[in-house]
Parts: sequence; C-alpha cells; structure tokens
Amino acid sequence: MKLVKHLVLFAGAGLSLIACDSANDRKDHLKEDQNVSSSMLDDSQQTYTQFEVTIENIGPAFSHILTEVANTPVGKSEAGPVHPGESYEFTFKAGRGQNLSLFTMVAASNDLFISPGTAGIPLYDSEGNQRSGDLTSELRIWDAGTEHNQPLGEGSDQPANNSGGPEDPNTQVRIVADGSYDGLDSINSLIEVSLEAMEGQTFKVIVKAKEEGLSPLTPVLYTVHNAPHEVFAEGEAEKSNGLELLAEQGDPSELIETLKAKTGYFSPFSPGLYAVHGGSFELFEEGALASAGLEDLAENGSPAVYEEEVRGVANKSGVFDIPEGSSEAGVIGPGGQYKFTFLAKPGDKLSLASMLVQSNDWFVATSSAIELFDYSGNGVKGDVTTSFGLYDAGTEVDQELGLGNDQAPRQLSKDGPQDENDRVRKVDELDVSRYLKVSINATP
Repeated sequence: MKLVKHLVLFAGAGLSLIACDSANDRKDHLKEDQNVSSSMLDDSQQTYTQFEVTIENIGPAFSHILTEVANTPVGKSEAGPVHPGESYEFTFKAGRGQNLSLFTMVAASNDLFISPGTAGIPLYDSEGNQRSGDLTSELRIWDAGTEHNQPLGEGSDQPANNSGGPEDPNTQVRIVADGSYDGLDSINSLIEVSLEAMEGQTFKVIVKAKEEGLSPLTPVLYTVHNAPHEVFAEGEAEKSNGLELLAEQGDPSELIETLKAKTGYFSPFSPGLYAVHGGSFELFEEGALASAGLEDLAENGSPAVYEEEVRGVANKSGVFDIPEGSSEAGVIGPGGQYKFTFLAKPGDKLSLASMLVQSNDWFVATSSAIELFDYSGNGVKGDVTTSFGLYDAGTEVDQELGLGNDQAPRQLSKDGPQDENDRVRKVDELDVSRYLKVSINATP
C-alpha cells in the first residue's frame, strides 16, 4: 500500500508491482475487440454523440463512528450511578485521527456535566501510536445553563430531591471555574479517567468517581468521532438535543438517540478512470490477479497508472478527479459529485472504476459495461447505478471499514499486510446503491 496523506489520493503515487504466478497471470484482462480498431480507420464516416456522466456520493454524512453508554458499575449487575470509589469500564475500537468524547452528570448538582471540549480526546499520539494514561486533565466540568445552581448535594432542585428547578439566568454552556463550589477545587475532586491501549486498535477506558469525591457520577455516554462534535458549543445555549436531560437528571437516553442518528459508516469515493470501448474489452477480471494500475486505484485512489494500462487498448480513456464546485483534484464525500463528458459512436460501451476510500483495497466498478446506445441507435439516458458492483482487489488484508489503520486515510507506511486471497472478487458486505449513484445523459 502506498503512502497517502490528507485523503488526497491522486496520480503520482509510487508504483508497486504484485507478484505473478507466471508472465501470463495478468494478460488479457485488458482486451479490446480488434474490429474496433478497423472501425476507426475512416473516422469521417462515424457519427458521434456526446455523453455526460455524473458520479454522486449519496452515502450518509455520518460524523460519529461509535456511540454507546456505559451504565453498569464494575462489580454490579444492574445499571446505576457510580458512587465515590466505584467505576465504569468500557472498551471500543478506533483508528488514527479519531477522538473520544464522553458525558456524565455530576449527580449532586443541578446541571453540571463532565466532558472534554468539542474536539474530543485524541486517541493516538503525533507519531500515530495508541495513547495510554490518565485523561482526567483533558476533561472539564461544564454548566449546561439550563437550571439555577445550588450548593453541591444540598439543593432542593437537584435530582435526588426533585425533577427540575428554575431556569438559570445565564443560559450559556460554560466551563465551571475551579473553586466555584465549596470543596470543588478542580475536576480531580470528582473524577479520574484512564485510557489503556490494547491489541487490535482497541482501547479500554475506566471512569472512576474519586474516593473522597463530592458527588456520584451518572452513566457515561461515549462517542468516537472524526470532526468536532456538535453536542454543545461553549458560550451558546443548550441545543435541545438531550444534553439538558443528561445534565439535570443523568439520563442519556435522548442524547444517545441524537448521536446515534449521526453514527455509522461513511466513505468518500476517489478519483477514478473511465474507458469507452466496444466488443470484448474488460476493465478487470474476477478471479484474476489485480494489475498494478488496479492495485494503485484500489489501495490509494490513484487512477493514473490504471488509465495508462487502458489507454490505447480502449477507444478512449480518461481520468475524473475534479469534484464539482472545486478547482483541484480530490475525493468526493457525501453529497459530492464528479462529472465528465466524452464522445461515442453506436456500438460503444462505457466502463469505469473508483476506490471506496474507507477500505483497504475495495473499489466500485461496472460489473458489466454500460451500453451507450439502444437498438435504434439512440444514446442512453438515466440512472445506470445497477450496472455497478463492489470489489476487493485482493492486494491487502481487509480491516474493519472506516477504522483500519492500514486504510488510506490513516496509514503510516507504504505497504499493508498482503491478502491471502490475492484474487479480484466481488464484495457483498455493502449495497453500492446506498452510497453511489451514477447517471448518464446523451446530448444531441
């Protein structure tokens, strides 16, 4: 696998050849009907039609990878708060560039909660290694600004005594300054949070209510995310997303529902290549070894080498790499599009391929070439997504989608572990039509 940074996956990546069983292992996977060459001899007699292709990422724009709740204290069998000296434990997987946020209520307060800032806590250091150690200093005590404040453990409007009280005259979410409450000198007076790196990109977190702490802590909602979360914004009012219920009653049910709606797998698609051809051309062959160009596309999202392999074999080939609305090459995230145009004559077909970026070596491609003309010689129009499938290039071991540290957005080294099954094969784990839409339009 070649080194790629910042999801800028373009031509220029180094070429890495795969071992072949023989010199013929790769031959004939890029074929073209010899009749095409002869049909092009008298180009002036051909009638060409222009086509525009739109490739759209219609996948969900999730911003969270994982969202769960730890609600059962260690050593107990039922959910509930942790009292001084007790703790919650939970484990999860995460990749480089992904951060952890957690939320728990200071149960002896009116509306105080503990959380890091919106960026979350980095789970890897600057060299790409999993972190371990005490995270407490990376947390803050926050006032949700939803209820007036009373002395810790003494207020008649706190959850132990009531279900709610008068509104806070200051409705902004804000950091609670050290010493604002009697005995609450710092966050260390309440909580201790530690992180342990484990094998397989796994982490264990222990959230402990301090032995001599001033307050129990409520069940912990935790989430792993890429971009800063939007649960709250310092200096702004609570967003009616469930944070108020967590901060006032220690109940994470509404907030987890909000975050679950933003949690899941998503992936950009990379720049790709297309080929206009006739006859027996095949962009790749299932059951065969991937060519060097296909490997570069499927692992790195770089179509340049692949297009060079196709060029001169197909009638016409090219690269699409400029997202709509941009002047620079790049991937397309959810909502993004590539567009390109080409000329074709009756009898021509279209094949194309692009990398599923949040994978090790998966790519989307035409399962069968798209017929560009109908039986009457009219150019086709409409959605052609059903012509596409998802494939594994067989060049690298597969890791969990969107998490693997050998996947392009997170890799540090040029090469990942070699896949034992080194043949190109179809993948059924994802429904391509949920993530990709391809349409074509013939213009006069």
